[in-house]
Amino acid sequence: MPAYWITPKSELVPVLLNHIQSVISCPSKFGYTKQKIVRTYKKYNEKIGTEGRAREEIIRDLVCKGWIRLRRYTNSYWSVTASKLTQNNKKALTNWASKMLKSGIHGIKEIDKYMPVKIVLVKDGREFSNLTILDVARGKLLAKPTKNK
Repeated sequence: MPAYWITPKSELVPVLLNHIQSVISCPSKFGYTKQKIVRTYKKYNEKIGTEGRAREEIIRDLVCKGWIRLRRYTNSYWSVTASKLTQNNKKALTNWASKMLKSGIHGIKEIDKYMPVKIVLVKDGREFSNLTILDVARGKLLAKPTKNK
């Protein structure tokens, strides 16, 4: 399943196995140390790399620091986890979606332009599930909301 991180500087980082393994294998890239990861897993009495509460805490921490988590679930939808939809995050997601549809990223191309995109914002718990990857690529996130009269 294709997966990526988008850094706070809007750089795309491919995920080879899963998001937490990316952090564990190169903690400094994410502003972590190996010791901090070990402490977090020990706090929950979990084996390093397992997908439990420690993983959830680390990923939530990264998202709150401006990282965006992306994962495509086979024949289902793209999952996006972000802190909030800032202008920079909206632009980064628009660029990501455009690239996925046009040429692909790191050998992965989205062929279904109507593949749903579900966005979860951890800061306020809001969810957006009525978007497609084409909507995101066309800048629907960037559009200013219209006021109802």
